[in-house]
Amino acid sequence: MKISFSTKFAKRSLGILLVVASGLCLTSLAAQLYSLVFSQNFLPYLLSFNLEDGIQILDVRLEMSVPNSFSSALLLLCSVMFAGITFEVKSTTRRYTLRWGALAIVFLLLFFDEQLEIHDRLGKLFESLGTSLLFAYAWYVLAGALLTIFAVAYLQFLFDLPAQTRQLFVAAGTVYILGALGGDLLEKIIGESSGSIWSPPAIVIGTIEEFLEMTGAILLLYALMRYTSHREEPG
Repeated sequence: MKISFSTKFAKRSLGILLVVASGLCLTSLAAQLYSLVFSQNFLPYLLSFNLEDGIQILDVRLEMSVPNSFSSALLLLCSVMFAGITFEVKSTTRRYTLRWGALAIVFLLLFFDEQLEIHDRLGKLFESLGTSLLFAYAWYVLAGALLTIFAVAYLQFLFDLPAQTRQLFVAAGTVYILGALGGDLLEKIIGESSGSIWSPPAIVIGTIEEFLEMTGAILLLYALMRYTSHREEPG
């Protein structure tokens, strides 16, 4: 199984996907703030229009919305790319086959998590176990621990990658983690301090969080396409 993309196609795809991600997030932000204005009755003469269903479809923070489906598709494409590289490596050098394959599985799990918001449900489960800060933020501690283990396990793999691929992987991972963990934690803190995750600050932070996740996935997809175009193997 071989997957290969030209450098020109990879760059064009990068630009298009970033434009789409930006458009979806800006539209979502506008729709959410617009909905907030309606709920506060700032424009009562327009309340006859029921836009709730349409705004939910555009809301980047809700599962099964258009932006959420786009974000999920990016993660699924990354999983497919990793799987393709795994099969090719297995039939040639056999170097790091298991690690390439594990990445395909990890991103498949991230795809399902994005679709079903499994980590949100897990976080709520931890919160239901007690009222202390330990339970309230247990999910973030667990995610941080798993991330540290993952980073240590893949350190040598990362340094054996071609320089440009390694740099893109690091950039993609950093941006994605800033959104998935940093942004999510900040949204939670702001939501709790303001009394609602639907407050304007929480909406803005939540939208930025999702945009960072999309951008990280897009950068990774670009890195994988560039990697296949050069047919380079780590080590």
